[in-house]
Amino acid sequence: MKADSTTLAGILTPDNRYVIPLFQRDYVWGKREWEDLWDDLTEIREAKERANSHFMGAIVFVAETPLPNKPLTYQVIDGQQRLVTLSILLCALRDVAKNHGFDSLSSEITNNYLTHPFKKNEERFRLYPRWRDRDYYVAAVDQRAVSGDGIGNALEFFTKQVNALPESDDKDVLSNLFNMVCRRLNFVQVNLDIAENTFQIFRSLNSTGVDLAESDLIRNFVFMKVGEGKQEEFDREQWEPLEKHFENRDPKHKGKLDGKAFSAFLRDFLMHKGNYIGINTTFQQFENYWNGVSDPVQLVNQLTKYVQLYDVIRGPKPHPLGDGKIDEAVKHLRQLDTSTTNPLVLNLLHRAAEGEMSTGDVTHALRLVSGFILRRFVCSESSRAYGKWFVAACAQLKDSPLENLRSFLQTKGFPDNASFQDAFVTFDLYKSNYALMILKSLELSLPHKERADLSKAQIEHIMPQKLTQEWTTFVGAEDGPVHRRWLHTVGNLTITAYNGELARKSFAAKRKIYQESHFSITKELYRHELIIWGESQMSFRAKLMAERAKDIWIGPDA
Repeated sequence: MKADSTTLAGILTPDNRYVIPLFQRDYVWGKREWEDLWDDLTEIREAKERANSHFMGAIVFVAETPLPNKPLTYQVIDGQQRLVTLSILLCALRDVAKNHGFDSLSSEITNNYLTHPFKKNEERFRLYPRWRDRDYYVAAVDQRAVSGDGIGNALEFFTKQVNALPESDDKDVLSNLFNMVCRRLNFVQVNLDIAENTFQIFRSLNSTGVDLAESDLIRNFVFMKVGEGKQEEFDREQWEPLEKHFENRDPKHKGKLDGKAFSAFLRDFLMHKGNYIGINTTFQQFENYWNGVSDPVQLVNQLTKYVQLYDVIRGPKPHPLGDGKIDEAVKHLRQLDTSTTNPLVLNLLHRAAEGEMSTGDVTHALRLVSGFILRRFVCSESSRAYGKWFVAACAQLKDSPLENLRSFLQTKGFPDNASFQDAFVTFDLYKSNYALMILKSLELSLPHKERADLSKAQIEHIMPQKLTQEWTTFVGAEDGPVHRRWLHTVGNLTITAYNGELARKSFAAKRKIYQESHFSITKELYRHELIIWGESQMSFRAKLMAERAKDIWIGPDA
């Protein structure tokens, strides 16, 4: 291994070419990193001391075997985000220079830093990204339209910044920026011997700006097991289709891999047989798992089978078996926002796919898990150990999964009907994270010929939070025992789509509006033909709701 101080000009020399290997992740830098880089350049540009420079960190290469009449090619082991970004910045600077008629500066940037002008095909590019970023990068270098992916957005960002420079139409201003980028950003260049273990080096590195995810390490490991010359085919036909299941759902990063989501799947997959692993030890456990597979294609085929089930867990892909009841049960779990159940749910769904459990048993098992979580939540029991408990449950399922799961949950404190209903009646529902979800579920549990649009539902306090004089005749003062005890409980809550119209109206006025509601739990407030709304009415309704809730979130006796 050899380390030297250098600049971008020293890296992008006429004799060298740099390739991003396939085991690297995609280009992931975004606006935050671009702004940091531009701020550093602005600081250098505005410094009174012209020799001022900025250290950009270490950048690691390994040289490929030299070939006659070919540029010396290096694989970029660490530093691809910085190299790609700086090359895109040079593209932006080149484009602005050309638009202002500075053709000599434009040509100098292209021919001396972006391309080898007398080479053809991929050898023409001094930096050559992995194939998923390649088309965008090549389009930027060749001054063709670039779509709005990460590289396209980077080019747009830096073009805007360069154009905004004072006197950006002055050749000296652009030339000074060009020299600053190429000669006043300092790196430590580390060249590895080709015999050194590049994977171990990669594993020990953390890129500047965006940390490596566990999935990055796993991708690197798997690709190092793929035969040389077959990596691009493996990526196109095997690995990329797997990663597509974890494309970022944020419109700002559309099409980009969500590394955290992919890492979470790999961890849940490794735990679904019952062995708990820490968040930061996923790769370490994957190495152990690999010893039982040892074939990249076989590994991806196995992961693909499970990732299709994982899509059901994450939503909204429907489950291929049953009549929708499994989907409904999974949805209930998803609404509880507890990803700690994922390994257990993955185990159960896999058993159904393999014919080891009936769809009815799987549905019931999922409802037991939902009931366990919701009941313990209402009964104020801790959720701290769920991550380990639900993984441990996987190991206990064995040949009688439904009964063994029920028994396991009972050992961890599964509230029975009486305990749950008593707690549900006086539970401070409104201030919980699940208030609207619970009220919607209670609504859905009732028969209805034409279901109302629940997307517009809002929580309505029947006894208002701020009492009028008329309300105090029913319930006493705002700080009285009735108001304090029942205000936010299920007995005093319902759903409407017109809360603004109700506000602090009297109960008699509200009751007439409730009569027109399409929500059953609201409309029944009229059908009870109530005259007043006080403690006894709220208590009665809370017990009615608790009776319904026990059948939605089932207990250990169900």
